Amino acid sequence: MLSNRKYLQQITISTGRPQLQFVLKDKGNYYQLSLQYLVHGAPVKSPVEDDLFFVCDGTQYYLLASLRDAAMVQWMSGFDNLITVLKKSFPAFEREILQRIEAMYMVVRK
Repeated sequence: MLSNRKYLQQITISTGRPQLQFVLKDKGNYYQLSLQYLVHGAPVKSPVEDDLFFVCDGTQYYLLASLRDAAMVQWMSGFDNLITVLKKSFPAFEREILQRIEAMYMVVRK
């Protein structure tokens, strides 16, 4: 078996744990809900969820803080981290989904 070192890269596993927060944006006729990662209060610039319990920014990997966070990341990644809801459907979405998210995570409304 041949090893090709050009495909290897060094990574760093951070001791900082990302905090999940959601951003709800009013887009006029619809709303968009997205997931955001904060480390020490600052957003992770280009997050990639390529492993079940980690989120990375380039070669910097952050271990998610809990199984609940990992489940939420996996759920949101099924929607490409962006859920769009028409205004007329928003009351049901807010009651059935958003209020449950707000019970566990910060939701920033813009």
